[in-house]
Amino acid sequence: MKLSASLLLAFAPVLFPQPTPKADNCAPPPGSVPPSLPARLLDGQGPIDFKITTSSPEAQKFFNQGVAQMHSFWAREAERSFLQAAALDPAAPMPQWGIAMVAAGDYRPGFQLDLVNGADPNAKPRTEPPNGAEARAVAAAKRAVELAAVPGKATP
Repeated sequence: MKLSASLLLAFAPVLFPQPTPKADNCAPPPGSVPPSLPARLLDGQGPIDFKITTSSPEAQKFFNQGVAQMHSFWAREAERSFLQAAALDPAAPMPQWGIAMVAAGDYRPGFQLDLVNGADPNAKPRTEPPNGAEARAVAAAKRAVELAAVPGKATP
């Protein structure tokens, strides 16, 4: 009897396969292509007022919307809002920071910072350069650092 039960348990996955779970629509996988512009200012995104150094009040609105969307784990729309803010004020570093935070498809600050500066001591050396969404995150993070280094451009 024990042998029968053991065999049944051992072969259960083969005899009774489980259906493959559907993709999580709340956190879609990152795409290799950035979201399209123009973005729209949407109602109900949350009362965010994160002041940045920008010459464009409209860029400030899109940046605030992107922060709200990022913290609601709405990465794709957050990237669209940050891209719109960056298009409205290309010299502002913070929209680039926002793009770097969400372009890889979710909100993983440690992961994205480690990609840029190699701070993870357990990281294995890359064999290939990043591509797609990961490459967008790395490029945006580098651009944010470059823009922030310009005197008077970074938000104190």
